Amino acid sequence: MDAPPFKFGDVVTGRHFTNRDREIARLHANFASQQNTVIISPRRYGKSSLVKEAAKRFMEKENGFIFCFVDLMKTCSEIDFYTHFATSILKSASTGVEGFLRLAGNVIKGTRVTINTGTGEPSLELGVQQTMESPEKILDLAQVIAEKRNKKVIMAIDEFQNISRYDKDQELQGRLRASWQHHQDVAYLLYGSRFTMMTEIFNKTNSPFYRFGEIIFLNRI
Repeated sequence: MDAPPFKFGDVVTGRHFTNRDREIARLHANFASQQNTVIISPRRYGKSSLVKEAAKRFMEKENGFIFCFVDLMKTCSEIDFYTHFATSILKSASTGVEGFLRLAGNVIKGTRVTINTGTGEPSLELGVQQTMESPEKILDLAQVIAEKRNKKVIMAIDEFQNISRYDKDQELQGRLRASWQHHQDVAYLLYGSRFTMMTEIFNKTNSPFYRFGEIIFLNRI
């Protein structure tokens, strides 16, 4: 029996990826110009595959960029967000555990790093009180690393609508916008699958993220 020509249910790139040429061209232009972008689509429309494929093709052509992928699906609180956000950008900007340790020590003072004994992957342990007293140290981390590495950073954050489920989510959104809007060397690509939640975050005039970036409504292939 011949193998099926398409792969379903997983994030795909390379030969399994199909179509979306117009969307990839739009994303490439935004990456290059450091334009913030928002992608909204229902589940299983391929937005994660689109982002991964667009990033892969872009990085094959362009130098001087760091791509960081953050998935908020399993986060359930503001401190979860800070921990996952900081760990993800440090991993993307460093090579191996030693590189992670050095970079973490340089950009976040007094933070503990733990190593997963099963995977060997490093992760941060952020002090809750210290982090909540000065969250801008985490929120500005991508810009700090961009300056240290002399590169541009693209932060691709999946299931972004999950932040609306945290306690005091509007305060967090305000903090994110207040920090991120001043970053000159970082572009944010925020995407999610909960249509109503995403449109409320980015289309309501009283939302902190109103007009944060170009909005792309992803249609079915």
